[in-house]
Amino acid sequence: MHGMRPLTDDEVTRIASGFTSKRDCALFFLGVRTGFRITELLSLKVGDVVQGGKITHSVGVARRNMKGKIKGRTVPLHEEARVALANWVTELGAAGATATSPLFRSRKGGSITRTQAWKVLTAAYSRAGVFGRLGTHGLRNYADTRTMPSSA
Repeated sequence: MHGMRPLTDDEVTRIASGFTSKRDCALFFLGVRTGFRITELLSLKVGDVVQGGKITHSVGVARRNMKGKIKGRTVPLHEEARVALANWVTELGAAGATATSPLFRSRKGGSITRTQAWKVLTAAYSRAGVFGRLGTHGLRNYADTRTMPSSA
């Protein structure tokens, strides 16, 4: 079978408990709970997830940052992702981030790269004892196996 395998619920729990960086935890939860590709996640700015000083209930990626550039996409934020984002954005705000600052900022000030995101996630997988064909796309595969909550 080609490609990356999806994470299991148990693996997501184990991986999530091993993060020490709020940024990396927010990247992980936003990835597993939205299904966005890694480049779409890395294109987000602080203002995309914070409005009026609070974390939004949905996050959207503009058409120009989507694969194929046909149309953008907005998805509701899971509570775990909102909590992780709130923790990270608080730290970003203390560091002087603005609405136009990259959400997943590197130490040098710009957005982290796809390679850096891969390194962060594969290190987290190893710490949790999760092995196999996993990388950044494993987040997306996990999100694809979940059903969206119905709004009845």
